[in-house]
Amino acid sequence: MLEQTFEGIAATRVKILTGWAGQQWAFLAGLAEELARDFPRIDATALQNKRALARDFSELFVVGSDGRVIASTHAARKGAACVSPQAWHSALNSASCTGHIPIPSPCRSGLPPPASTIR
Repeated sequence: MLEQTFEGIAATRVKILTGWAGQQWAFLAGLAEELARDFPRIDATALQNKRALARDFSELFVVGSDGRVIASTHAARKGAACVSPQAWHSALNSASCTGHIPIPSPCRSGLPPPASTIR
């Protein structure tokens, strides 16, 4: 009986986390569609407004084809190269490319933590 209770709790947590992750990816997909309309011109105010709606993100940014940040909700990061051009091109050319690749921790220093309580 106790085992079934814990399995039920675990299954509920999986559903919650899966739903949350799906919402985050949907948000990013919608943002990508909006930004693509005027790319490479990025409206910094619009990006800040989207960040205000996305409390689970510590930063929203756009990377150009050279791997450099062309727009960010953290102004000091504009022009930074936190993604090597090789890694960026590899991700973009991947058959399963989502346009999202992990960003090394040193590149995130100085950013505020996300407000999300889901960890």
